Amino acid sequence: MNKEKYAKILRQSIMAIAIKKYGWDYDEFHEIMRNWGFGDSLRKLSISELKDLKNQLNGFESDNAHCRLQKEWQLDDQGKLMWFLMKSIGWNRRRITMLMLKKFKKTHWNLLTEKEKRQVINILKSYAKTMKN
Repeated sequence: MNKEKYAKILRQSIMAIAIKKYGWDYDEFHEIMRNWGFGDSLRKLSISELKDLKNQLNGFESDNAHCRLQKEWQLDDQGKLMWFLMKSIGWNRRRITMLMLKKFKKTHWNLLTEKEKRQVINILKSYAKTMKN
């Protein structure tokens, strides 16, 4: 098998993981790739970079498998405050998930530590404060 054919198979398997396992659309996945330092194009990545990305997705998957299966977030008191702040500044669940991914490499509120939860709430409070001014 030549290199280009192998790279194509890797790209296809990476997209399959992103779509089938995580439910990310094309734009979400490419934003995650940028946040992880892979740029925004699978075609521009070398075979070793494609393998690294696939391994990172597979490792990420096993660490967070129980999160993906949850249909609804079950929020603690801090989570309810986060949700209120999120809605008050016009964010949606996807955007808060992207923030948690970027800052903490976690996709679900319940995976955050108490300190990380406070950090997310403080970020949202600062956004709310700037929107009022």
